Amino acid sequence: MQNPVRTDINIRSPRYLLAHTLGTCWHCRASTQLFALVVPPGHEALELDDEAQDAAGDEAQSETQNETQNETLAVDIWCAATHHAFLFYIEFLPAGHSGSAEAVHTVLPS
Repeated sequence: MQNPVRTDINIRSPRYLLAHTLGTCWHCRASTQLFALVVPPGHEALELDDEAQDAAGDEAQSETQNETQNETLAVDIWCAATHHAFLFYIEFLPAGHSGSAEAVHTVLPS
């Protein structure tokens, strides 16, 4: 089964890491396993290209002052990151990665 095309993705990476450690529960003070997903350097993040937006904005302003048109001028670009990044509020992982030993790697031993 193929994944549907998603338009709300803002981070992409061909691989990710699973960080694992032990911590203390804030509520009951018991030892608790903690997990986090991390993307390695080279992952891409969707960012707003301010220069492209400014150039498009100047051109559109000279043509018209239509507020609706100005809202559609933002230009998103994929930028490669140079550092690891922890992921928060994860809503989607491609189905091909779930349970894949090649896609998941423990970076902090328990």
